Amino acid sequence: MKRKIGFGLLMVFSIFLGMQVVMAAPIVSTSVSQGTIEKGSSVTFYVTIRNAAAWNVKLSGIGSTTNCSKVEADVDKESKNNTRNFQLTCKGSDIGLISFSVTGDATSQDGSNINVSGSKRVNVTAVKPKSTNNYLKSITVGEYELSPSFQKEVLEYTVKVPSTVNLINLGATLEDSTASISGTGEKEVEEGANSFEIRVNAQNGNERIYKVTVLVEDQNPIEVAIGDEKYNIIKNIKNVEKPDLYESSTVIIAGIEVPCFISNITEYTLVALKSLDGKVVLAIYDEKNNSYQLYEEQKSNTLVLYLLPFEEVFDGFVKSTVMIHEREYEAYKVQEDSEYALVYAMNIETGEKNYYLYHAKDNTYQQYFDEMTKKLSTEKDTYQHVILGLAGGCIFLALLTMIGFLRRPNKKLLKRIEKMEEQRRGEIVLESNPLEEEKLPTLQEEEPLVTPSKEKKKKRAKKEKKAKKKIEEIEKEPIAKEEVFEKEVPEVLEVDEAIHKMNDAEEIIREFEKTMALSKEELKKAKNKEQNERSRKEIEETMYDLFEEEHKKKKRK
Repeated sequence: MKRKIGFGLLMVFSIFLGMQVVMAAPIVSTSVSQGTIEKGSSVTFYVTIRNAAAWNVKLSGIGSTTNCSKVEADVDKESKNNTRNFQLTCKGSDIGLISFSVTGDATSQDGSNINVSGSKRVNVTAVKPKSTNNYLKSITVGEYELSPSFQKEVLEYTVKVPSTVNLINLGATLEDSTASISGTGEKEVEEGANSFEIRVNAQNGNERIYKVTVLVEDQNPIEVAIGDEKYNIIKNIKNVEKPDLYESSTVIIAGIEVPCFISNITEYTLVALKSLDGKVVLAIYDEKNNSYQLYEEQKSNTLVLYLLPFEEVFDGFVKSTVMIHEREYEAYKVQEDSEYALVYAMNIETGEKNYYLYHAKDNTYQQYFDEMTKKLSTEKDTYQHVILGLAGGCIFLALLTMIGFLRRPNKKLLKRIEKMEEQRRGEIVLESNPLEEEKLPTLQEEEPLVTPSKEKKKKRAKKEKKAKKKIEEIEKEPIAKEEVFEKEVPEVLEVDEAIHKMNDAEEIIREFEKTMALSKEELKKAKNKEQNERSRKEIEETMYDLFEEEHKKKKRK
């Protein structure tokens, strides 16, 4: 019994040992990428050796190919069994057959060595023309019906689905398996028209495009108008992006519950609209007035703003417009070509409304402070008044110089006037009867109201003598009388001209006083106030003396 048991164990051990030896021996397998190729195409021969620690094999292809072979020989770094993959690619050069083969040997880590061999064949056929078929056999949109019915030559189709549908499955079948297709699969849809394209490419590269329009119908559309643009309210806003700081909600419009976005900060209710050309926008809904206004946020690095219409007019600015993200807004500028524009906006994060300076080049906003501008404007006005005061002072000094210049030659004119008076007295005597010359002293004595002094009497006597001489000369030469009058004419003209100049000077002073009155408040602050007042008084006194003296002479005359 014991012998039988021992013999049985020996047999099991021998079988187990034999299995280990078999499993450790190298194993070879071969394959090709294609069984048939066209002339000019390539094919690959694959060789796999398992349980090999060392190998030396040659892969080759003969027949309808040329120069197609290679040798693989190496040893595993750790001398352990591993799986080794080798490949050889050959090109079909002629119609016929390519015969692939592998020869050599492989050794396992326990020293077992085997001969490696294997082969494969590939047919090489003539080149066939590539297919030009790029037609579809069918198009499907779930269970919904196409309009018109599918025909491979018709390229555009329409499908109507209920407004409750958010997803559709767009499918298509090729007429030629060598063609390729793209554009099919699951698609999201929203209210209105949703367009999709299915592209089919034939084997030769020719493309055909089928277009499918899925109409998500609204059984009770709500139409609104903003300006000249018409829109429909979107009742399914699944694909509409929610603005930051807003929450999803609903609002009743025209008796229908409509999805919307609301904000406790801005207190706006936003609804989604779609234009007739499919453009989706957000609009502010005013429930009280049942009105709509387009809503578009303007974002910079630190601010999120909603631009508003101006509530006041800004003096010192030019009313204009500014383009921000391809939309025109009302603005004020210092000048039309300025890079900065003053805009009115609400801060979406705080709900506060303020004026901002927008810099178009950097797309930045800076809050505008009116107090700063008013201060600069006040300083500007002060500088203008100071400049006006200084200019007035310069004009004043120029007038002083001018009047002083006019005053000096007036003394000469007054002397010439006296001389003319003497000549006229002589003319009076000339025109009178010579027999009445003796009465002249008597008339002259009656003229003064005050008794003349001795010096004045002497002067008068001299004048009378001169007058008598002139009379004698005129009697001798009557032509001289005409010459005297001819000489008097230019002198009289010069006197008149001087009087006109003085009148002009008076007018200039009056105009200057008006100018000074306009800046009276500013001149009070000027340091040269007292000096200007003194100068004006001097001018007045000088002019008064000049005209008083002129008046006295005229009175005497």
